[in-house]
Amino acid sequence: MLFSQSYFQYDYEVSRLSREVNSSDNDYAPTLSGDGNTLYFTSYRSEGAIGEADVFFVSRSGPDWNRIFNPGSPLNTKANDGTITVSGNSSFVVFATEKRPDKVGDMDIHLAALDNGRFTDVRSAGKPVNSKAWESQPTITADGRILYYASDRDGGYGGTDIWMASKVGRTQDGLPIWGDPVNLGPSINTEDDERSPFISQDGSTLYFASEGHQGFGGYDIYMAVQQTGEWNKAENLGSIINSRDDEMFFHAPQSDRPFYFASSRSGGFGGLDIFSGTPNVFGRGLFHLTINVVDSTNQALPSVVVITDIESGDTVSTVFTNIGQRDYEVHLPANRRYRATGNVRGRNPIPIELEKAKPNETCLVKLTFDTFTLAEFDRAKYNIPFFVTGYYRPNTVDNLEELFDLRDGKLRKATYIEDFARGSKPHKQYQAYAKVIAQMFDTIYASALNEIFPRFASETGPDEVLEIYVTGFADPQPFVGTYHDDEKVRFLDRSGVEHVVSKGSQITNLELSGLRAWYSAQHLDEMFEEAANNGKPEYKNLKDAGRLRLVVVGASVSQDFGSFETQSRIGVTMQRADGKAEFDLNKSSFE
Repeated sequence: MLFSQSYFQYDYEVSRLSREVNSSDNDYAPTLSGDGNTLYFTSYRSEGAIGEADVFFVSRSGPDWNRIFNPGSPLNTKANDGTITVSGNSSFVVFATEKRPDKVGDMDIHLAALDNGRFTDVRSAGKPVNSKAWESQPTITADGRILYYASDRDGGYGGTDIWMASKVGRTQDGLPIWGDPVNLGPSINTEDDERSPFISQDGSTLYFASEGHQGFGGYDIYMAVQQTGEWNKAENLGSIINSRDDEMFFHAPQSDRPFYFASSRSGGFGGLDIFSGTPNVFGRGLFHLTINVVDSTNQALPSVVVITDIESGDTVSTVFTNIGQRDYEVHLPANRRYRATGNVRGRNPIPIELEKAKPNETCLVKLTFDTFTLAEFDRAKYNIPFFVTGYYRPNTVDNLEELFDLRDGKLRKATYIEDFARGSKPHKQYQAYAKVIAQMFDTIYASALNEIFPRFASETGPDEVLEIYVTGFADPQPFVGTYHDDEKVRFLDRSGVEHVVSKGSQITNLELSGLRAWYSAQHLDEMFEEAANNGKPEYKNLKDAGRLRLVVVGASVSQDFGSFETQSRIGVTMQRADGKAEFDLNKSSFE
C-alpha cells in the first residue's frame, strides 16, 4: 500500500477565545464535556486560583461563554493541577497533579469521580502508570480502556515521550486500573519532546504536540493513525493550525462543535491562549479509502485523483497514482460526503460520489478508464530525478560530491535531505543521473549560445528583452523543513508573488520548488558567464545591455504523473518579455 498525501487538509478557520476564557497567563489543555456545554481548561491565572496552576471550567449559554469557575478542592490544591480529560460516559476524569500525599514522582496521573459537575474521591492511578519521573497530560479512549500520557521516564527516545497503558481491571467503585505503560515508538516519539496527546473517540487517531518532527517552529500539532496495531507516520496538521510559535493540547469533541487547541502565537493575551477552530472534522474519527485507477484491462494508470468534501467544497486530498502500483490509501474524516474525481491525461475526468463511511471503515473506489494508446514521446533519458531527495541544488557531479561535505557542516541539521554513504547503491545511482543531467544542461547551453541568443540579438529591436524562465517543482509528498544555507533566495510563485527564503526560514513544498529553481538558474548563469570568458559573449552582451533577465519561479507541487522522484525537476523556457514564444520550446526547454 502506498500513501499519497495520506492525510486530509481543510481550509480551517481558527480564532482565539475571548478574555472570558483567556488571561494574561498561560491558559491551555481545553477539554469539552460530553454534552458540549462545559469547557474545562488549565490556567496559571491568579484571579480565582487556589494553587500555581488550577483546573477551571466555563459553561455555555448559546454561542457565548459564562463566568469562569474554579471547582476548588479536592480537584485543585495549592500546587500544580491540570490537563484534565473526561471519560466517555462523563463518570470520572483523569488529570495531572503534584505534591499529593499519595504521590509517586514529580508529577503524577490521578483520577476523580465526576457526579453532576462535582469532583470527588481523588486518587492516584498508582504504579506502574506513575513513576519517580514526570507523568502528565493524560487522555483516555471513550471506553476508558487505554490511557495515553506524556512522561520523561526511562526507556524513552529522549525528552518527554508519549506512552500508553491498557486497562487490566477496575476498582470496587468502577474506576479503571491500568497496567504497564508502553512507549508508542519512533513513528510518534523523537529525541526531542512529545507532549499533550489526545486520542479520538474511536481510539484510532492520535493527536499530539512535538518539537522533534519537522514543523513550522516550536511545538506543532501532529496526527497519526493506528492500523493493524501499528502507528503510521505522524503528519503535521498544517499552517492554519500550526505557526512559528508553540501549538499544543489539541482537543476535538465527537459532536459538530469546534475543535480546540492552545497556542502562543503573537497577538494574544499572554503566554498560551486557547483557540477554537472549524470545521471540526476530527472528532468522529477517520475511515480508510483505498483508490484504484485502472484501464479496462485492469492495468494501473498514472493519474491525479482529487477528493473534495461535498459540504464544505474543500479539496481535502490529492492522490497521485502511477503505473505498476494499484492501491493507494488516504485517511479521511468519517461521516462526511466526498467526491473523488479521477484525471488521466487525454481522457475525460471520472467523478464518483462516496457514501458516508463509519470510523475505521475501509472503503474502495475503483475508477476505470477505457483502454487507449498514448502518443509516442520518448522521455526515457529525461525521466530521472533532477535532485537528491529533499535537496535543492541540481544533481550535478560537483554538487553531488559537495553534498557529502555539506552534510557534515552547515547542512548537518537538514535531515530532510536523503542520506547515503559514498559508494552506496543510491550514491552510484545519483552519479549515473548526474551524467544525464549534465547532458541536459549542455543541450540548453549549446542551443542558447549557438542559436537563441544570436538570433534574438540580430532579429529583435534594441528595447526587447529575452526572459529565461527557470521553474522548479517538488513532488506531491508533504514537505516541511528549515533552510540552513547562507544564500538569500528570491523567487516568484505561479501568481507572480515574490517569496524570500533566508537562513532559518521554514520551507514547504513551495519554498523547496523555489530553491530548486533559483540554484538551477545560478548554475545556468555560471555556465553562460564562463562561456563569455571563452569567446562566446552573447549571453553577457545581452545581460549587460539589459536585454536579458532570469525569472525564477517556484511552482510548488508537480502535476506530472510520474513517480515521486521524477517529479523533483525543473523546467526552462525562453521567450520575449511580452510573453510570445521566440523559439521552438521543444528545442529550448526541458522538464
